Amino acid sequence: MTPILLAILLSVLVNGETHSGLSVIEVNKKHNVHHLLYQGDIVVSREHAEQIASGRKIADGVDGRRSKRQAMNWNAWPSVLWVEGVSYYFDSSIPEQTKNAFRDAAKQWESHTCINFTENSSGEVYHI
Repeated sequence: MTPILLAILLSVLVNGETHSGLSVIEVNKKHNVHHLLYQGDIVVSREHAEQIASGRKIADGVDGRRSKRQAMNWNAWPSVLWVEGVSYYFDSSIPEQTKNAFRDAAKQWESHTCINFTENSSGEVYHI
């Protein structure tokens, strides 16, 4: 993550604005950061952005249809495996109802994908 993007995202968080009824992508567009994010709401490192771009080129078939592929090339990126799941943390300002909604959604993702989630109660930041 570039220092400029980090500063913009922190500015959005610190200003404490409420965005009731807006999607994450709409909030990011409102703050003019969506173009800096993958798919409008995901922060990725330069290396991951290059891997994503590379994966798209490989996945596009000759006939224009996308072929099935893994989300990540583990030989190239073995250090980014989340062996204990995707760590997440709730800021103290997040309402309990919102926390429960995310927890329920995470359970659905876990039951339908190979992704696992681990709640991080300490708020320690992990970077990949």
